[in-house]
Amino acid sequence: MATGTGSGFTTVIATSSVITSSADLTVTAVNPILTSIAVTPVGTSIGVGATQSYTATGYYSNGGTQDLTNSVTWSSSAPNVATISNAAGSQGIATGVATGSTTVSATFAGITGGANLTIVNTPCSGPCVLSYHYNLARDGVMGAERALTPANVNSSTFGRVASITGLNGQIYAQPLYMSGLYSISSKGNAAFVATQRNYVYAFDADSYQQIWGGSYIPASESPLTTGTGQDMTCGNITPNVGITGTPVIDPNTDFNPNPVMYFVTKSVDGNKNYHQRLHAVDVVTGAEVFGGPVEITTPLGSPETFDPLRENQRSGLTLTYDASLRPQIYIAWGSHCDAKEYHGWVMKFTVSSGILGSLPSAYFLATRGLGAEGGIWMGGAAPAADSATSGNLYLVTGNGDYDGVVNFGNSILKLDSNLEVADWYTPNDWACLNGIVGNSNCPTDKDLGSGGVVLFDFVGGVPELVTAGKKGEFYVMYQQNMGHLDPLAPPPNYTPPPNCTTGAPFPTGGPNNIAQCFPGIVTPATGAGGSRSTPALWNGTLYVAGSGDALRAFAMSTSSVGTFNTNPALAATPAFFPYPGSAAVVSWNGSDTSTGVLWTLQNTGFIPPARSFILRAYTAVPNGSSLTSLYQSSTGPGSIKFQVPTVANGKVFVGGQGLAASGTEGQLYVYGLCPCN
Repeated sequence: MATGTGSGFTTVIATSSVITSSADLTVTAVNPILTSIAVTPVGTSIGVGATQSYTATGYYSNGGTQDLTNSVTWSSSAPNVATISNAAGSQGIATGVATGSTTVSATFAGITGGANLTIVNTPCSGPCVLSYHYNLARDGVMGAERALTPANVNSSTFGRVASITGLNGQIYAQPLYMSGLYSISSKGNAAFVATQRNYVYAFDADSYQQIWGGSYIPASESPLTTGTGQDMTCGNITPNVGITGTPVIDPNTDFNPNPVMYFVTKSVDGNKNYHQRLHAVDVVTGAEVFGGPVEITTPLGSPETFDPLRENQRSGLTLTYDASLRPQIYIAWGSHCDAKEYHGWVMKFTVSSGILGSLPSAYFLATRGLGAEGGIWMGGAAPAADSATSGNLYLVTGNGDYDGVVNFGNSILKLDSNLEVADWYTPNDWACLNGIVGNSNCPTDKDLGSGGVVLFDFVGGVPELVTAGKKGEFYVMYQQNMGHLDPLAPPPNYTPPPNCTTGAPFPTGGPNNIAQCFPGIVTPATGAGGSRSTPALWNGTLYVAGSGDALRAFAMSTSSVGTFNTNPALAATPAFFPYPGSAAVVSWNGSDTSTGVLWTLQNTGFIPPARSFILRAYTAVPNGSSLTSLYQSSTGPGSIKFQVPTVANGKVFVGGQGLAASGTEGQLYVYGLCPCN
């Protein structure tokens, strides 16, 4: 007969050495002793906001084991880093709270076991928009949009869901977006905006609550003012000039616990000394890091002096890494209303050993010596790059002198990562593009560098780029062989029609021929025409909304590799986009082209308040010769010239002018699926 009972495990012990019958056997059940607890997995890392399930296994004196996950008491040595649940149904589930390390422990019957858990940042675990026009290629494509499709982007199911008002300063820079920031947002999503009064803000992209924000210039300084008798007479940016170029965010956390945003402020002190500074700001806290900001001054050895008043930091910033994966921040400058004297500058700043360099590690001058101008503004576009590591930069200069040696006005440029000229292309009518006094064929400037560069590649071809300027001509170039000065002589006295080189594609036509040039934007009879933005390039189609022209879509040719068909699909609504036209962007889910949506903004220039439709959406896949309109927003205060819509996670963010008559207020408009405002 058996005596005693036990739980978990039973050890059977024979108490008689001689067994003659079943009656001679005595069985005693005893409780084994718990000797240790193992917590698994061991040494894991998860992101802030992510979860990790743990198992507690008990080891007993008799060699047996038992799953104790739902019986132990769970704890975290640093609950500010990670918590762990004891609630029924979720025992042993840890949740990351903030970056750091903790020990996850399981305790039962006086025995404790543990495992190390490290919480790391997981920036961009979902969609991110970290720089101008979405990526280094500047193609304007958001390839991870899974909520917005042509089926639901319409006036019945889509509209404005929020307006964040009262921001200190108008918004000329494109809003940026990050996912994976669970330490500051319940869903991990945050939007960032920079203003002309040198304020930068972070908002929860789902609740629209401000996370942090404030001025990034000294209290004794102020943003520049524009208008008669002000810091700048010209009022094409009005009434203040502060942060104009789109910032860039580095998601890499090797040098800082959190991602870092870089931007340039412009300000003036009480003694009328003007300042431009490069800032490095933690996106989670809003605090300056890497010893920033640094004053931007004339680089050592430069033959020209950097003028912080005249040089206008309009183009977006570009970020790549060097061979040691140190961040490299590239900043470009043009002018404000062509106010002399100015030059086209590019400077590179490098973060080394956690310190932002106080001087540029390299610089480029588009003009020097007797040369002048050659500004880099590109309608707000950032220089494109062909690689995230030690990549070449591609940009376009505006009006300026050209000699192909030290002066590169009206040129498409390829600069290596140390800002040396690696290649370039200059159209044969560059002098006419500057405007020639007394020449009726060249009455005004038509600078080439009014629009941004888009890099692209395609099956069966070689890497190319495309850009367009104020003449509305699209130049399609080979990235590896740009041709330098166009070998075809301009017509005598630049007699019309304007020349547009149409050499045969390389290598058939020789190494100095470009891939294609065609008049893709119809310039209106009056007013400022051409391209003043960056086109989108998606699914083999180039989308552009020129100043005073209709929205056009040029498909890649199936018969001439590396060129575009010059007979475009058109959007009937609106009949034309008034000055300055619109940048175009495309969102899709990354796998099904039928989900593509084409987005544009209809702006009214720079006189506040804007009163036109802000946002327009179209089917990105042309329906024969047309682009189908899906949605247009209602009228109201709107986006400013050169603004770009930011699409991410089912939302569209648009920065712009506010309601205040002073013109010093900014708003962030948010569109999404209804319920709508």
